[in-house]
Amino acid sequence: MCNDAVLTASQVSRCNARQLSLLDVFEEGMASFPSVAFAHINSKEDFIQIGVTNIFEMHNPLTMEEYYVAVNRAFHRYNKQPNWVTYLVDGVTHTFLDGRWFFTTDAAGPCDDTTSAQPSLRDWLADWTKGHLLSTVCQGSTGISRDNRLSYCDQSLQGKLMQLEH
Repeated sequence: MCNDAVLTASQVSRCNARQLSLLDVFEEGMASFPSVAFAHINSKEDFIQIGVTNIFEMHNPLTMEEYYVAVNRAFHRYNKQPNWVTYLVDGVTHTFLDGRWFFTTDAAGPCDDTTSAQPSLRDWLADWTKGHLLSTVCQGSTGISRDNRLSYCDQSLQGKLMQLEH
C-alpha cells in the first residue's frame, strides 16, 4: 500500500511510518490541484460506511451520531480547500449515482416521489458538468441539539462556494 504508484514521496515516507491517513491523501490532492474541482456526496447516516468501520472496530462500534460527527470533522479539513464542496443527504443511503436514487435525491433524502429540497442532486451535478461552480448543499438547522443529532448542518460548511484557480 505504501508505494509511489499513487502516493508522493513524502506520503510514502509517512505511510511507512504509519503517520498517513486517507484524509491526508485527499486533502493534499486538493491542495496540489487547485484548478480541479473536488466534491463529496455523502449521506448523514451511511449504513454501509458505518458497517464497514464497525467490522474493523468491533471493540468500539460506531453509532450513527458518531459517524456524522466524524464526517463533519473530515469535512472541516476539506473545507479549508477552496476547490472542495459537499452535497449532504439526510438518511442512510450509501450510493446515489446509480439506479433510481440519482433522479429523486435531494438534500432531504432519496425519495420515490418528486424532490423538494433545492437543488436536487441531479441538478447540482448537471450544473457542475456545465462548468458552473458548486456550493455546499445541506438541509437542516445549523445548530446541533438533542432533537436533531442527525439532521443538522454544520455551520462552518454552510454557504461554501467552490473557487478554482485558473
